[in-house]
Amino acid sequence: MKRILVLLLALVLTLGVATGCGNQGSKEETDGSESNDKITESDSDSEDQVVLTIFHHMGEEPKRQALQGLADAYTKMHPEVTFDIQSIDYGQYSSILKTKISANESPDIIFRRPKSLPELVEAGHIMDISDQDYINNMEEAALPCLTIDGKVYGVVLDVTAIGVFYNKDVFDKLGLEVPTTLDDYNKVIATLEENDILPFARGYKDSWTAQMEFQSDQFYVLKDDPNFFGAIASGEKKFSDYPQVAESLERWKERLNHGNKDIFGTPDQRAVEMVATGEAGMLNQGFWSLSSLQEISPDTEFGFFAPPISNDGEPQLHAFGDDGFMISETSKHKDIANDFFAFMMSEEGAKIWADVSGQISYVKNAELANESLAAKNLLDYIASGNTFGQEDAATFSGQMDATYKEYQELFPAVKDTQSVEDFIAELDAQFDAIR
Repeated sequence: MKRILVLLLALVLTLGVATGCGNQGSKEETDGSESNDKITESDSDSEDQVVLTIFHHMGEEPKRQALQGLADAYTKMHPEVTFDIQSIDYGQYSSILKTKISANESPDIIFRRPKSLPELVEAGHIMDISDQDYINNMEEAALPCLTIDGKVYGVVLDVTAIGVFYNKDVFDKLGLEVPTTLDDYNKVIATLEENDILPFARGYKDSWTAQMEFQSDQFYVLKDDPNFFGAIASGEKKFSDYPQVAESLERWKERLNHGNKDIFGTPDQRAVEMVATGEAGMLNQGFWSLSSLQEISPDTEFGFFAPPISNDGEPQLHAFGDDGFMISETSKHKDIANDFFAFMMSEEGAKIWADVSGQISYVKNAELANESLAAKNLLDYIASGNTFGQEDAATFSGQMDATYKEYQELFPAVKDTQSVEDFIAELDAQFDAIR
């Protein structure tokens, strides 16, 4: 099985947003577990049972199973340690997490990357793990999204991206090639419609999925100005100062005319199913959806490409470190949580995660478990340097982050009743009020 070290070392991207996003919340109590390094004597006393609580919002079943597998393996090595794994709806995750922290009921392990919740780091709620040896097991390119003010506050398990999945069987049948220009993209859309195949499947009933289509296009602005978020957050600039924002919304507005009609009544899983079965040709989503596509239609080949936004230059893929975990500063079991992190960052832990989740591990020398066309496509973008992300510089936090995401989800509903210019002006006004 081929290794991915060389390709991942070629990753020249600023690690980005949007982590694997969740659907329905649930509580998964696990007996799982496995150990890696040493645990302190007080924590490892076999007579003292320890329960580590993990909050996450992963909606993809293969990822949930992979996390359970890591926990089961750890518990097998350390029977005194069990896990209370709680899956929370993505839309409510941040608010529930912050409420728990405010009530001094923080979980031991928190799902998300530090730069996606910088306010928790700044308030001292997240443990500094800069001195832990296991962080050296991650690829260098993983560190920017985990580092704030020179300190490392978490780990990421894999590299992912936001782009466009396509059903290769459908494309081959119609003689379609992966589009590399905006004109080509529009021709693909037209050809699919001419053959009674939906160009796009959308599941905006899970409202966060609208963010994925927006971000895969609009975040191209970061190639021109990596400090896009910082400039707007500080008030130095507004959204209206960036023509790329309006251009991106206009492209999205046009694409929204091509696909399933009841986008707000369609859940994400149904949208995935539409592409998996060939009812639709394309899906704007995070790479994390690949495992769900393969689970529904294991004999179908799926590709993955960056959406072209013009007829000039090469398309760029929004790629970043995904599936991050942090340790609560108030955890009573930080030594055990640290040891569990060390296990996740080991070759054994990386293999469990990659084999079950189908994702591309960010652990050095990890084997590529998923040798699909889509995985090859992602690695090709990384190797060529045609990637971009958002977490190398400042990002939105708190109310700004919540408002920005809210407006991404709102746009499809108001696109026919509000002009793009008025929409951006309203967003600017919201940010002015927050400042």
